[in-house]
Amino acid sequence: MMKRLLFCAVSALFAFSANAVEVGDYVYTPSGRYLLTAPTSINLSLNEEFDGWTSIGDDALPDNFAVVDGYVSATDAANTKGLYKSFTVDSNDKTYVLVFNAKANEDVRAYSFTPKFLGTVQDYIAHLNVYATESGEYVNTATAEGTVSAQADLGLGFQLSGEYQTYATAFTNGGSDQTWFIEMSQLLGGISVGNIQVFEAQQVYDNRFIKNKIDYINAIKNVYDWDGMQKTPEEQNIWDGFKGLSEELEDMADNTTVDDGAAKIEEVNGKIAEFVTTFFGDYAADQGIRLEDGGGVSKGTGSVAGWATTQRWWHTKGNADLYWGNFAYTYANSNTITQTKTLAPGSYVFAVDAFMDIMAKKGTIINHTYGYYSPDTRAAVCRGQLTLSILDGTDEKFVGQTIALDDEVYQTGVVAFSIPEGQEGEYTFKIFGNDTYDGTVGAGGNGNLKDLRIYFKPFGKYTAKQLAYIEKVRTQITAMRDAYDKSVSYYTDPEGKYYWYKWAVQDTSDIYAPYLEFYEGLTDDDIIAGFDDPASKAAKEAAEAEAGQEFPDWDYNLTFDKYDAGIQNAADSLTNRAVRPMLRLNERFLSYNQVLFDMLESIDKAKIILNTRVFSGRIAYSTLEGAVGDAEAMFEDYKEDPGTVEDLVDSYIPAVQEITNQMNETMTNFYQSGYNAGEEPTIIRNFDFENADAFTLEDPATDPGAGSYTDATGVMAFTNLELGTETGATAITYCNGWLTEGAWTSQGFLRVGSGDATIALEGDDIVSGTDALHVSLDFYYGNLSGKSAGFYLKDAEGANVAGLWGSKYDGNWLTTAYNPFQIDGNKDISGVGSSSASNVAIVAETNKTTFDIYIDYGTKTMFCILNNAKQGVINKRFDVAMENQNPVAAVVLNSNYNNKDRRCWADNILIEKIPLGTPPTPVTVKGDVNGDGIVNGTDIQAVINFIVAGQYDAKADVNEDQVVNGTDIQEIINIIVGQN
Repeated sequence: MMKRLLFCAVSALFAFSANAVEVGDYVYTPSGRYLLTAPTSINLSLNEEFDGWTSIGDDALPDNFAVVDGYVSATDAANTKGLYKSFTVDSNDKTYVLVFNAKANEDVRAYSFTPKFLGTVQDYIAHLNVYATESGEYVNTATAEGTVSAQADLGLGFQLSGEYQTYATAFTNGGSDQTWFIEMSQLLGGISVGNIQVFEAQQVYDNRFIKNKIDYINAIKNVYDWDGMQKTPEEQNIWDGFKGLSEELEDMADNTTVDDGAAKIEEVNGKIAEFVTTFFGDYAADQGIRLEDGGGVSKGTGSVAGWATTQRWWHTKGNADLYWGNFAYTYANSNTITQTKTLAPGSYVFAVDAFMDIMAKKGTIINHTYGYYSPDTRAAVCRGQLTLSILDGTDEKFVGQTIALDDEVYQTGVVAFSIPEGQEGEYTFKIFGNDTYDGTVGAGGNGNLKDLRIYFKPFGKYTAKQLAYIEKVRTQITAMRDAYDKSVSYYTDPEGKYYWYKWAVQDTSDIYAPYLEFYEGLTDDDIIAGFDDPASKAAKEAAEAEAGQEFPDWDYNLTFDKYDAGIQNAADSLTNRAVRPMLRLNERFLSYNQVLFDMLESIDKAKIILNTRVFSGRIAYSTLEGAVGDAEAMFEDYKEDPGTVEDLVDSYIPAVQEITNQMNETMTNFYQSGYNAGEEPTIIRNFDFENADAFTLEDPATDPGAGSYTDATGVMAFTNLELGTETGATAITYCNGWLTEGAWTSQGFLRVGSGDATIALEGDDIVSGTDALHVSLDFYYGNLSGKSAGFYLKDAEGANVAGLWGSKYDGNWLTTAYNPFQIDGNKDISGVGSSSASNVAIVAETNKTTFDIYIDYGTKTMFCILNNAKQGVINKRFDVAMENQNPVAAVVLNSNYNNKDRRCWADNILIEKIPLGTPPTPVTVKGDVNGDGIVNGTDIQAVINFIVAGQYDAKADVNEDQVVNGTDIQEIINIIVGQN
């Protein structure tokens, strides 16, 4: 049947051993399959004299290359030169195929023998090109000298192995006189090329795609007992026409023309479409999981059209294609998309079309040009594979055949499987695409997916569309049940935390209760056969009564046949006429009561301030106390149900909102207020960096980078300081400002460099005993991938007491960063950075984050107050247990940035002591584990500390069961939310 093939299983380019090919053989080139029809007189043989071959460089060929048994190899392992030879063909209208043998030893065999494209010697080991010029002049394609007029189909890289393999490329004169050249260069030691021949050839239909189509048809045929299925005469005819397709394709002759083969495949595709339309439901369409339904972009782990992605970028290409890109420019890169769905018993065919696109040097991943000369040619194709499978949990339960992907021409990956009765449930569809190009450094592969489809033949009496319809109706009934249950929980309010609008929620729930009972009693047969929607019917009758006339076109009878015909959607009907009214009422109920919740939240925040010792000396303390009292009094007056919606909307809500706003404003003013006489903090350090002369450098010869900033309050010492020079703007050091175009900007700020900037405290500057330490600073974050910055408060031994250090770009605040306050920098902190000019934007007022850290040594507690206007964060407080209770002996700025441009800045560093007496013995409050007079998250942390330490403490045993464990944490949570 088929003659000897040049075959290579993993690539789209077929090859075999070094045995010479001959007329009558079939070969595969990047553009397809060819029959060798006649020999030519073209002589491209290699001998020791290099007859007819010319050196690309200036040196004689024997100095760089050796010929052994007709094969040329480089004599120098770092050779960058090459050789070429010209030839002409007998006819300008015929097609020709050039074949050659090549191999590589172990040192270089991982590299491809590939066309040169926008690369360097270091990027690609070997370069082979076959091209023509009308002038007959040689063109050095590696240096872009001149223009070529025709190009052989070298769009595919040749993967060399340790044994000789045969490779082929096709070309034609296209009707005009041209001189052809074969050009080889960069043949590093270990690569050998020879046995070069040229044949007349005829392109025939590529039987690789025939085989792939046969596999697809057989998967459909074998997934179900179609012969044993009861069929109508029309269905029997369709089955008879379909089941013989495999044999028809297998009988196609080796020399079938390209046009005849394409026509045959088009005919086969029509019969496949007719069959699946008749016997399958389109599960992918019915479930809304086609790739083109969603689109979107994902870098790394993400999703596209509901499919979870891994590793690399995915996005839609056009309206149907999904593109995976190996943007890391590495080989052997795998990409996976998955989606988990609930599958009913039945037979499934899961298929997708795919091909691999280009392999390219980094920076040219989408540039389809190689060699600088022809925009119509593409870079080398990167080999790839595709496998489809179905997972049961994490196990691959059904796995399709792995197919080798080709360039430009889609092939079909498929897995056919059946879910038996009793094994229905959640399964995961998985598409695994793999770039398998072996070891080509600096290159990457791209792939395309198209026409994802999942066909479904149910084992039960309902079709796939009917099952999907039943699921839609059931989903809406479940939504109604959820809305109803929430309504009941609101108006019964067992916890006493809802106050307003209960009567309206109860009235609406009572109206819809009988409808819900009716819907939940529907069987699957009822849903398919049809039912009168009682909510729709009641609404219709009420509207008719009000209007005094009938509405005959208002159809409330819901059936699948109407839905399938596009006339009516029962699921939407239930949503609009039953579910949505309750959902809207529930939303209104919550929004009304949210006004009260906002008031209570503000009261709690104000009480926390009033119960914090470090604020007791503020002038505005009594003002805040009065605001809390007023709000609590109004809450008691207004919490009862006002009786009418008009009272609620017109009177109660505006009044509560107004007093809540007033209290929030009072809290903001409180933070800005001063202290009572005799209770003012003592300033220990206060650096604003406005005085450029206060920066000094030590002796650069003995201690380069060492320097300091000194003012009346003390010293900040630097390990990496640079001042007043051009390098100060381009290096990675600390400095006062940013030099751009010869002018200094932002000199009143400190640019945070690599290493440490330390404010040391000693003697009377150390805060301890019953007093409190306050550290305040402004920080301006610049974004840079993989780099972090921040500040530390350290004790005399260098151990951390508090601080924050992380990366605004990478967002690793709650994982690898130093973050004892558990500040979510992704939400609460802004950052800027995209270019060198961004330093001005980084240090802008809009990008400022202000940290105020308070450490009360009298109560062994600490907290941080954060402000960032850009993120809408105003006086956000973070309370944590004080694990290291040693006094702070140093405040340290630090970064690991090695970038000259996008950096961080600091300003207004204030360190002060707040004098406080011995804290009063707190009133014993259940759940107040740390004894600060309030029950909040710090008490939960205190219990966790006891659990971790394995210690028992009566205060931590909140539920008094003689054990400190998770139940005590739950008890504290109950107290906080008002359940206990």
